[in-house]
Amino acid sequence: MNTQSSAQSMKDDKIFEIIAIIPAFNEEGRVGKVVEVVVNSGVADLTVVVDDGSTDKTAEEARKAGAHVIKKPVNEGKAAALETALRKYKANIYLFIDADLYGLKEDHLRKMLEPLKDKSVGMVLGRLSKGRLATNLSHFITPNITGQRAIRNELVQSLPDLSRFGFAVEVFLNDFCKKRGYKIVYVELEGVSQFLKEEKSGIFSGFIFRLKMYADILIFLVKRYFGLVKF
Repeated sequence: MNTQSSAQSMKDDKIFEIIAIIPAFNEEGRVGKVVEVVVNSGVADLTVVVDDGSTDKTAEEARKAGAHVIKKPVNEGKAAALETALRKYKANIYLFIDADLYGLKEDHLRKMLEPLKDKSVGMVLGRLSKGRLATNLSHFITPNITGQRAIRNELVQSLPDLSRFGFAVEVFLNDFCKKRGYKIVYVELEGVSQFLKEEKSGIFSGFIFRLKMYADILIFLVKRYFGLVKF
């Protein structure tokens, strides 16, 4: 994959304890605040923003806030962005954080990492709560598709190429974790909210995005039902 990184001099074979990965597409005005929280918290040895073909100043803002940036030339989606970072950097624990959060604090990050002290836990999912009504309701109904996750290396190393799962990547990760015999733990991220796609790109574009997301998830579930998804 043709990518450019602000961390090109860093050895790709170095193993970090914790890496935070933040996929971002046109998140100027939002990503910097998220990066600052993660970097200032000190919970991660490395904070990586994968700029997924943004046409704004997402990369510059993320880099200024202290992140290492992987700049992809074209937009390929969140799943492909995660795949890019996971294959470039090695860590014992990976922390996935969305670039459009607000209300995020250090305590939330530590709360997501705490359950992984139990070796039987493979992944921790952060559910947004006590923030705005729209995100509260969404995460209450479908907590399993949250983008806030902590996942141990043992799972990551055996993952297939995530880019082929599109918007269903979170659903696949849940299934993969369970199939491998690990527990999934949910934690409440109180006071954390998220900008809606409709707010960022307009009502029509946001609606189209949601249709694509639900379509990817539905297709995945149908394939899983008929045994077409390999774990």
